[in-house]
Amino acid sequence: MSVYIACSRDFNVMLASLRRSRWLNQQIQNWGTVSLTSRWHVVGTIRGAMLYPSFGVRRGLLDADEVRCFPLPLRRRMVMSAWLSITGFVWMMLAVGLLKLTSYQRLAI
Repeated sequence: MSVYIACSRDFNVMLASLRRSRWLNQQIQNWGTVSLTSRWHVVGTIRGAMLYPSFGVRRGLLDADEVRCFPLPLRRRMVMSAWLSITGFVWMMLAVGLLKLTSYQRLAI
């Protein structure tokens, strides 16, 4: 889902919606916006900020008015993408843990 946002016009909408964001400008300077990888990293940092926007506003990284006016459908896609990534990571760690546990039980037998 993050790759879709990075490749679609949603990426430009995201950048236009957060013009005054000091943090986004710093991320664009660090990563750039030319390659798919760099766009994916920028989307990943912004989707993390959209997960808990009040934290970014309190720290002065995001502008409160821009966060409030951020397009709601795009925000929903970004938050859903963040939660899907978190859920996938947790399931992957559980699977690795179960595989390790079964390999230890085979050694003990």
